[in-house]
Amino acid sequence: MSYVIEWETTADFYHRKLPIYNEDLPCTFKIFVETYEDEPYSWGQSRGDVTEVMAKLLSVQFGEATFDRHTVVKMYGVESVKSVEEDAAERYGEQELEL
Repeated sequence: MSYVIEWETTADFYHRKLPIYNEDLPCTFKIFVETYEDEPYSWGQSRGDVTEVMAKLLSVQFGEATFDRHTVVKMYGVESVKSVEEDAAERYGEQELEL
């Protein structure tokens, strides 16, 4: 089973090379959830299901202005945006899926 949704939450952004840090910015992420059966043990018993969650930043709101992922990557760097996406995927899994 898999699905994709848009999820609104907040995130903290920081620049890895410059002293720029913004907390609790409203964001929209595209969340990808996939659940599948894990590989069975060597003796054939099921290990159960595995759920993977991935997130892709769609937009960030800075006051009255909203910026897309491309612009935010230019502002903070790709590493920072990837870190925010990983955190969002983890939080979605914990909060919405109770993983």
